[in-house]
Amino acid sequence: MTTSPIRLTSALVLASVVALASCPGSSAEAKAPEAKGAEPRAAEAEAKAAAPKASAAGAASVPAKKPGAKGRPDQLPAGRWFPLRAAADSKRGTKDNLSGLGYSGAYEEGGDLSGAIVHDPDRIEPGLTLHCSGHDTSVMLIDAEGNIVHHWHLDYEEVFPDPLPSEAQAFHSEFVRRAWPFPNGDLLAIFEYTGITRVDIEGKPIWSQANLSHHDFKILDDGTIVTLDIVRRDLNWMRKRYRGRRFREGIVDSHVVFLSEDGETLRKFSIFKAIYSSPFAAFLSTIKPTPEDIFHANSVDVLDAATAEAYPLFEEGDVLVSLRNPSALAVFDGKTEKLKWLHQGMFAAQHQASFLDTGSILMFDNAGGNQKFPLQSDRSRAVEIDPVTQELVWQYPPMGQDVQFFSAMLGYVERLPGGNTLITESMQGHLMEVTPEGDLVWEYYSPYRAGDNDELITTLMGARRIPRAALPFLDE
Repeated sequence: MTTSPIRLTSALVLASVVALASCPGSSAEAKAPEAKGAEPRAAEAEAKAAAPKASAAGAASVPAKKPGAKGRPDQLPAGRWFPLRAAADSKRGTKDNLSGLGYSGAYEEGGDLSGAIVHDPDRIEPGLTLHCSGHDTSVMLIDAEGNIVHHWHLDYEEVFPDPLPSEAQAFHSEFVRRAWPFPNGDLLAIFEYTGITRVDIEGKPIWSQANLSHHDFKILDDGTIVTLDIVRRDLNWMRKRYRGRRFREGIVDSHVVFLSEDGETLRKFSIFKAIYSSPFAAFLSTIKPTPEDIFHANSVDVLDAATAEAYPLFEEGDVLVSLRNPSALAVFDGKTEKLKWLHQGMFAAQHQASFLDTGSILMFDNAGGNQKFPLQSDRSRAVEIDPVTQELVWQYPPMGQDVQFFSAMLGYVERLPGGNTLITESMQGHLMEVTPEGDLVWEYYSPYRAGDNDELITTLMGARRIPRAALPFLDE
């Protein structure tokens, strides 16, 4: 089903983005273009008028986002937006051999793609798709047709009435970065660089931990929550504990944090200290001292007992962390909290690394997907590697195929139980489900747009596929 976009208008949109701003070695991330003179429409009424009934009912039930939210200039649509790149065709790319491609580097102007596009219904894996949308502080469950089955709307100031100070707080208060639902309808969610919260089915807070959590979390079988936080280490602190002058401005470090199911801190360990006290300490001398956020840890996974059997190098409880700025993956010993494995070189500026039950590691490779010109960081890919042999096990797009698929930042990838892979091309507000052979069977474009000509699309933070049977609250 393709539905009409839900729009936020603006008088002028600058439709250019420096996409390489967040590629390896860069100290800044790509930013959304400025939109001047933004004026809100009655988004709910417009959605009902513009969209077919099957999607409009769900979309209209999501509270409309007001431009000029706290901490943002009034002329910008609130939330997170990027220019929409329409594909050359609805199949998102070509299967031409790379030898016949010219790579112009230009993207086509935004089109009217919106909602779900079902390419092969017989090969779509069952379940509902959960995602966080950059247009609003809402988390949504959609079905295969793109209809909203349930949504949670979180009020940032209600959830975090007294947050710890953070430079990034104002911007990141406008959307939810990561979320996961419980069978009773409760939701665990992160507001980036503010904290982590559990809310009820209506989005009302049950508990909140204003601990500067960011990016990701993992819920263990016993209810323990593993997440990340940040802490600034000034130069004097660094000299006193670690000597040396490499990090002259100090650093921004991250902790791997273990919380109880009620949000209480159980323990945490510093990523910097864990590396410094390991046989991989020399790795720190290779990291650029600027920006201060030397690691930019952006995902966390914990190896469970069943999956650990597939990994000769790792044990149950080991922690996998993606370090974006040095383009590295790190596995920490879950008991000693020291670094036990480190890998670089096959990916760049990656996100969302996870253990698979096959013994491989899956990730979203943001800037390492250009097969013909690897130094041009203008293609992304989903990639699976063997941590023992360091061989490429699988990737999308398949080798020899060029697909207009790129998200300079963010991005998410999940291996589904039946073997398909769910990919979030975040900066295009786009979800894709592909088979092991690389066939595209389902995709979804966010219906939320901004700009006079709908040239901006809202960011999607990361999608997960959840069996409906795991969500009994939907049937109550």
